[in-house]
Order: sequence, then C-alpha cells, then structure tokens
Amino acid sequence: MLNKSLPAPLALADIFALSPRDMAARSVYTGKAYSYILSAVEGMQGGYLKEEALAMLHTCAPGFMQLYEKKAARKKLHAKLVDACLLDGRVTVEEFMPDIEAYAQAPPPVWVASGSNYYGHHAHPGGLALHVEGNLRVALGVAEQYREMYGFAYDTDIIVFAQAVHDLAKAWVLQWLPDGSCMAQYNIADTGAHHIYGLAESMWRGIPPGPVFAQAATHVKPDSKKGRAVIAGFLQAAAMVADIDPVKYGLLDKKGEIALETGKGEYWLCYLADHSVVYNVPMARRSVEFLQGLAVNEYGFAQSALAGRDFNQFRNFVFSSLTISRVYQMLLAGGESLAAKETGKLFI
Repeated sequence: MLNKSLPAPLALADIFALSPRDMAARSVYTGKAYSYILSAVEGMQGGYLKEEALAMLHTCAPGFMQLYEKKAARKKLHAKLVDACLLDGRVTVEEFMPDIEAYAQAPPPVWVASGSNYYGHHAHPGGLALHVEGNLRVALGVAEQYREMYGFAYDTDIIVFAQAVHDLAKAWVLQWLPDGSCMAQYNIADTGAHHIYGLAESMWRGIPPGPVFAQAATHVKPDSKKGRAVIAGFLQAAAMVADIDPVKYGLLDKKGEIALETGKGEYWLCYLADHSVVYNVPMARRSVEFLQGLAVNEYGFAQSALAGRDFNQFRNFVFSSLTISRVYQMLLAGGESLAAKETGKLFI
C-alpha cells in the first residue's frame, strides 16, 4: 500500500546542512524498506544463513578488509587482479579499493547508502534499502506465482539471503562525498566492484556455495553458456579478494568452470528480481531532469549550481523524502505541475 506520509517540511536553506544519514533517517520510505528487509531475513528458516545475513546488514564494513589493512596487501591483490585480466591496470591501487581505515572505524548504517552510482537507479540516501526491498518483493512474488500456478517449490532462504546481501558493498564502495554526490566505482571482472566485494564477503564468512552462486547470479543469466562463463569470472575475482580457493570451496572446477548445477529456480529468480531495476533507470533520468528545471525556475538556483553541492542536497532531499519512483509517478499522472506541487510540500 502506498505510504503518503511525508517528513516535516524544512526551509530550503536548512536542507543544505543535512547529512546523508539525516536525510535517510527522515524518510518514511527508507524506514519501511529497511524494516521489510529485516523482517524477511528474520523469517528465514536456516539459522546460519539468517545470522550471517543479519550480521552483514547491521555492519556493512566488510570483514575481509582485515586482510588488507596494509597497503602492501592491497597492492598485491591489485596486481593479481590485473594479471588475471579481471581489473583494468589503469585503475590505481588507491582507486580500486576505497579508504579502509576510516570506513572500518565508523561505517554508516547500510540504510544510508545509495542504490547505485549517482546518476543511476535509487541514487539517493536510503536508496539501497528501497532497491533491496523491491528485489525481495519481486523474487518472492514470482516464487509464489510459480508455486500457485505450477506447484514449484523453492528454497526461499537462498532467495532472501542472496537478495538481502547482494548489494551491501555499495555502502562501502559508493560512500557519500562532501559535495553531496557519491563515489564512482570501478569494474572488477566486468561488473561493478561492489558485486565482487559482496561475493568476497560471503565467501570470507563461509556461506555455502549455493547461496553464493545465487548472489552472483543477480547480475547475469545463470544457466546460459555465456552467463556461466561470466559468473565464473565473478567468482574467481571474489575468491582472490577473500583469499580462498574457489575449487576447494566448491564453486569452480579445476578448469575454472562453474561446479554447481546452474539451472535451479532460486538462481533464476535472483536474476529476474535484480533486473526489475531497469524500470527505475529511466525514472531516475526523467526525475533528475524535472528537479533541475524546478530548482532553476521555482527555487532560484543558477544553472551553474546544478553541478554542485547545493543542487545535490536539494536532489537528495527530494528523492529520499519522496523516492525517485514517486516523483516519476507524479510526472506521469499529472505532469510537472503536480510533481512541483507535491515536491513543494517538503519545503516551508
């Protein structure tokens, strides 16, 4: 059911002083999303998977970081990934792995994180929680559909675990910057670094191969020839980061190919759920364009300010309060006049 509650309105000048944590904490949507995620995880049957998923949700500083406290260790990993053609050598040691020491000392709650790179889906404080909630709803909904229509039975613990943790490394890789935007991430094994770091964290924690593969399959079709090869690259890179042998772990065989049966329904549902996000990408693009015009025409922003901190704060405040999807829905339902009217309720 749509939640129409809004946080108390603020003066435009006051939002410039808000931190990403302040914005996410004020968001009714983010609070409900995170509660939904925790409820789904608490409902898991398997004790170990549930305990690890909760631990990963409650502290998003990856445990494997203890392997790389010294720069020499990070440099060695960097070289291994480059030599294996899993990392572009032009990415520096400092760039490919964000600041470890400062983040590990005081990591922000996972519900503060962006859902993607700054111009992508759910890109605002609290957006990651919305993305994960959406994925869980899609995966579990399709599982229920196939159960009712065809009698399929799924291990929902695998689905919930994979969806709950698959993007948690975004909280580390996409850290919020002083200008209100978030870090850019580099690719490892031809996918966002967060994906590899998230898989490495699951391996480092000893999660069984099945749930790890389900987590890996969120980005690529799990049961195609190309998909298996791509996922094998994900797992190889993540194993390097976690400092484990993927063959002994049961993920890859000695030829470097996937060692599991890849056609399980749980894996496909994880893939389908994460790709539902493509709907939010054009939503984000259109909604940002709307806010840029609104900022200039209604709130006195200069065109030059649209590339700076003030607009980023304005944008993050609106999206964390209303969500990108809600802004887009208003644009569809009533055009820019309705969207401007509803956005105006956020300000004194």
